[in-house]
Amino acid sequence: MNTKNKKKPALSCAPLYRGKSQGKKTTPENPDFKPGQYDYLNEIAYIIEDKSHGTFEVRKTANAWWMDKIKVEKVIEGKRLALNDVECCCYSGITKAQLDYFLQVHPHFCEFFEALPMYPRVRAKITIVKSLDDLESAQWYAERKMKDEFGIRTELTGRNGVPLVPQKLDPEHVVEIAKAALMTSGTGDE
Repeated sequence: MNTKNKKKPALSCAPLYRGKSQGKKTTPENPDFKPGQYDYLNEIAYIIEDKSHGTFEVRKTANAWWMDKIKVEKVIEGKRLALNDVECCCYSGITKAQLDYFLQVHPHFCEFFEALPMYPRVRAKITIVKSLDDLESAQWYAERKMKDEFGIRTELTGRNGVPLVPQKLDPEHVVEIAKAALMTSGTGDE
């Protein structure tokens, strides 16, 4: 089998184990299954509380990086700073594969992690709107959000749609324009 061209599947937030009732039974295809084999995945190591999103349970597993609560908090902080997955992993000291596995074991974190990168945008909008009592901030906001009424315009045509600069300039006209420009800037030699 050619494994070089095999693509990795996209990250799935489906859990590896969904509880006792959905575990595989002992069958000829799966003779190693033992009842209660995955019960340890239902044990909770600790709970993370978030003001906006509620509480999140972190599962207890053997040798998992997420048993270090500080690393999980760093992942959350990185997501709150709008870091992408790779940057977030680097920030928290884990690998992308470890984050992917964490999300498979903890699917309830997927939606939470998707919402966190919006925090900088929301905070920026709140700061801008709160600063509208200041004239400069209000003018800046109006120029960008109410362009029809307050936008800065640059005229590209003269009266009745006639171009401000003729389409084709002859060399004499170019020299006259250059001299006029030099005279107005105060550097022209007479």
